[in-house]
Amino acid sequence: MKRKVLLMVMAGALLLSCFGCKTATKEESATTDTVVQGDGNDTTGTSDLPQKVDQQDRPSGGNDSGQPSGGSGNSGSGDGSSSGDSSSGGSNDDQSSSGNGGSGDSSGSGDQSGDADDDTTETTEGNLKLMTYNIRYTDDPNGHSIDERAPRVKQIIEKHDPDVIGMMEVTVPWTEHLEADYADQYGVVVHYRSATNPEGLAILYKKDTVSMLNEGFFWLSETPDQESLSYDTTMPRICTWMQLKHKATGQIFVYYNLHLGGSEKANTGSYQQVAQDMEKYSQYPCFAGGDLNMLPQHSYNHFINNMDEARTTVAEGNDFLLPTYATGYPAVILPVTGSFPIDYIFHQETKAEAVSYEVDQSTIDGKWPSDHFPVICTYNI
Repeated sequence: MKRKVLLMVMAGALLLSCFGCKTATKEESATTDTVVQGDGNDTTGTSDLPQKVDQQDRPSGGNDSGQPSGGSGNSGSGDGSSSGDSSSGGSNDDQSSSGNGGSGDSSGSGDQSGDADDDTTETTEGNLKLMTYNIRYTDDPNGHSIDERAPRVKQIIEKHDPDVIGMMEVTVPWTEHLEADYADQYGVVVHYRSATNPEGLAILYKKDTVSMLNEGFFWLSETPDQESLSYDTTMPRICTWMQLKHKATGQIFVYYNLHLGGSEKANTGSYQQVAQDMEKYSQYPCFAGGDLNMLPQHSYNHFINNMDEARTTVAEGNDFLLPTYATGYPAVILPVTGSFPIDYIFHQETKAEAVSYEVDQSTIDGKWPSDHFPVICTYNI
């Protein structure tokens, strides 16, 4: 049940708020000229996705893009690890699905019950934990470089132990950390928005609890199968997605990972694209999470009117009001107040039951892992 009255109160409070969404940073004003050849919505089974960005062809270090890429990102290896190669984006690590990365196989394994015992299908603690986390694309001063922040991000992730993590602002240095720090436990799939300016989105999935059936991406624009600007924004943005199987229950589900542009036109158009893609997986629970760059109003309503949000249904106390952007980073003063969330995870209330919601505003040794706080939600599916 949605907190309609609560959201009305929040909307009124927004009129008094002087913070709102984060101000544009260098990564949100960058552009890219190079078109990565390939079809992000390949349905031929040949996986004609954007070509691999080899290590020797990548720029050394981060960039100022901070936005999703249609470029490289690979799920090709059977163990789910990725080093930025989307040329085999239709791969999977569960032989029950043979779809390709562009369109996917909405039938998955065709068996949602799997090998699960009935008593593992639903718990009071939830059987699926999701996290969305914008890990910030660049180096910052005073102990906040990527190399210095990476161990903090890892501590946060180890603390919560999520089954699936959607990450934003993943640059080449970040990809290297993800592969080095998480490969034993998580499959890592990265897609960049450009071969020449590689920055994008990652989905990590815990190999002990879920298996990847299929994955892919599309550009958030009127031409989703080619690198293109997203409606009225100034840089390409993408949505990455992953079809997974929950090992304990056999339930198949789909996770969409987003970093939206922030304007009403871009956010609304992006939602419509994601909603249309979800129709291919209508028999499964679908989730959409990420840095959506929107307050709980206007374009937010497109999501909440058609999906649900753990924040508005199961958050304890005033946790549903906690901001997810660290205003003033890296000189942040806790508790962070005065704003509202811009990072979210949405679910389909008829197919997934929200159990818990958390925004983790922790520091590690007095330092910040990122300029965003991760959102962690648990569900029964």
